[in-house]
Amino acid sequence: MVVTWARHDPHDEPHWQVGVVGVERERQGRGIGSALLREFCTRVDAHGGVAYPETDKDLNLSFYGKFGFKTVGQTDVIGVSNGFMLRNAAR
Repeated sequence: MVVTWARHDPHDEPHWQVGVVGVERERQGRGIGSALLREFCTRVDAHGGVAYPETDKDLNLSFYGKFGFKTVGQTDVIGVSNGFMLRNAAR
């Protein structure tokens, strides 16, 4: 499992890793996740580099896409589809 994720990790350049982030179902749709991701992107932009999230939810691919993340790969990890994304810092 970890080996599969590591294969997609951008080893050749410094990058910011997006950890596991979630909003409780009854609180979704209130902008909490967007506020968290916006702050993360602001910090990445200020310091430069690349941001790299992994997700096992297809819905998250479009959510991250709103913040400039591009899908760079997808593969099954123990039977669950995982998406790998990158976002370069805005200049």
